Amino acid sequence: MDTSHLRDEDGLDPFDADEIYGERYPDDDSPPTNFAFTMATWYDLNLMLGAAAGGITHYDPNGWGHGAGWKGPAADSLPHLAVLLALIAEASTALESADDAVGAAAATELRRRMIGHDLNVDDSAFWDKIFECLD
Repeated sequence: MDTSHLRDEDGLDPFDADEIYGERYPDDDSPPTNFAFTMATWYDLNLMLGAAAGGITHYDPNGWGHGAGWKGPAADSLPHLAVLLALIAEASTALESADDAVGAAAATELRRRMIGHDLNVDDSAFWDKIFECLD
């Protein structure tokens, strides 16, 4: 997962959330009123912070069609996302174990703990892809 862009001196680039999530058509020339910011990327998937409500959503910029990139909520808030990433970091040694049984048990326990902290993890395509890599 990459968050290196957060250290850029220029700050975060705002995205027109209504446009990328299909609430407003791209040819609508009115000024945007709802913004989102990329908090993290994983390959070509993005975790976006919604400026209005503060939730973290999963956005796939390769989504075909109007608003098809919106993939649903990934965390209730930026602090929740920070905790979820910390849980992954905390479990990293066990997840990387040479013993497959230890790694599988660690992934199962990690998923349980993450869902216990934020229910969005349970039904998130983003987190499902993360866990596919851990299995």
